[in-house]
Amino acid sequence: MKNSTTTVMYHYIRDNYVENTPNLNSLDFKLFKKQLDWLQDNFIPMSVYEYFNHIDNNIKFPKNKFLLT
Repeated sequence: MKNSTTTVMYHYIRDNYVENTPNLNSLDFKLFKKQLDWLQDNFIPMSVYEYFNHIDNNIKFPKNKFLLT
């Protein structure tokens, strides 16, 4: 049986228009907040310690948890 969880990773969150970096592959603050709101409404965040505890001890991940990096 596969043991997996939802993992969300962000590299750059910034206002590209204010910072004058339109070609930088980043996420706008408003969209970032919208995505976080959606995650919070649909999942429960898990700590990195909880994540590694599941990995190290071969514990099945709950369906409703996610890791934000």
